[in-house]
Amino acid sequence: MQWDTLSKRDKDFLEYLAGHGPSRTADIAKTEGVSQRTVQRVAKQLLNKGLVIRQGKANESRYVLAHESDNGNDNRIG
Repeated sequence: MQWDTLSKRDKDFLEYLAGHGPSRTADIAKTEGVSQRTVQRVAKQLLNKGLVIRQGKANESRYVLAHESDNGNDNRIG
């Protein structure tokens, strides 16, 4: 995946995770000043590209950069 093929929102999301570590969509939305729905949409796209991993379930889920996952499991939503 080439960095220059990603949208600005994709890059912002990845940079947020790089700086903050595992994060909930609500926290990302609040900090970035966008809707939670926007963050969820970007997260889903990045999950499908294999760039982030969703850890946990439902309201307790967090997103983390794929290379930072330490459990070795593929937790992408497919």
